Amino acid sequence: MERQEVKHSAFIAWLLDSSKPHGLGNKFLSEFCKQLFRNESVSVQARNRKALVTADIYSEDDLSDFIYDKKVEVYRERVLVDSESRIDIYIESKATKTAIVIENKVFTDNHDDQLYRYIEQLNTYSSANHNLIDRKIFVYLTPQGTAPDHRQAHSDAHERYCLFSYRAILRMIEKIKKYCTEQRVLFLMEDYIAMVKKNILKEDEQVRAKCREIYRAYEAEISLLLRYNSDNANAVIKYCKDTLIEKLQAVVTLKDSDKYFEFYTPAMEEVFARHGEQIREGGLLKLRVCLSAQKPDIAINFGLQKGNKELDWSNVQHLILQKLMPSKEAAGRYATLKNYVLLNSERRELDFDEVREDVERQINLFLGALEEFEKGLLAL
Repeated sequence: MERQEVKHSAFIAWLLDSSKPHGLGNKFLSEFCKQLFRNESVSVQARNRKALVTADIYSEDDLSDFIYDKKVEVYRERVLVDSESRIDIYIESKATKTAIVIENKVFTDNHDDQLYRYIEQLNTYSSANHNLIDRKIFVYLTPQGTAPDHRQAHSDAHERYCLFSYRAILRMIEKIKKYCTEQRVLFLMEDYIAMVKKNILKEDEQVRAKCREIYRAYEAEISLLLRYNSDNANAVIKYCKDTLIEKLQAVVTLKDSDKYFEFYTPAMEEVFARHGEQIREGGLLKLRVCLSAQKPDIAINFGLQKGNKELDWSNVQHLILQKLMPSKEAAGRYATLKNYVLLNSERRELDFDEVREDVERQINLFLGALEEFEKGLLAL
């Protein structure tokens, strides 16, 4: 389940709901509310407190009535106004006129101005129900507790969102485990902690402990190595992302990190919509652009993908292969239609300024190929 946001949301919502048969009552909800005010980062803690003040919440004590309301309702995929907009986790207490909106992002980023829309929809929902909600809390949950992508029309609304991490979720589960009397629930929580550490946070505690030991023993030497043997991948990826966003004007990001950037363009989406299909299926894009430094070479490509090897290509994918890439073999899950190496592995250790011209030339060649491909797409 590690890559399926909806299943993470289901498990977290289950723990938050005191009415569920986990035997933990409101302990997880209580810890969640406390963690809104606490963060390892001083700047994030200040940001979260500022966001909570806009909801007239100044301390943990201000949420005690909400936490102990026995009629708190917890929903997944909650529709408030627009059926096209579903809130990942929604918590509501009518008695205390309080609601929490949680947007959960595991491997994707915010898009389509959705965070602003959730604020607007909660306001509309509250007004339509005789000002049902006075205190509106918004939370943006990601593996590392990162801030939302600000390249949105109403990105100023993002300041209303408290930042929350999966690391904090695991700390909360660890803390409440001692209250668990159901053996099956305890096993479930321990399995979830192990899975998130391994597959989401990419952690192994023994490895981390060993790394800390080595760093303490050789801090000066490691600093020297990093100084003279740095990898330029982050700088290359950032430069290429900025160039793509500027020159393509509109891209919709699905996955975004220092080493990986996956997106699609409006033209790509249009051809699928015109033929009655969706370009996105959960966390998968049927047609995508992928910028990656995860392999030895830093490369960019566009191509097709499907859920697994056994599934058939969709009608639009067949059409693209037959009309635009008739010579391309489509075996397995992927069909790369165009690929450009931006920087080979031998040149990753150079300063970015030394490779900038080569990267710039390659990214411009790629953009030319993508433009021609999009023209063909729009003619299908």
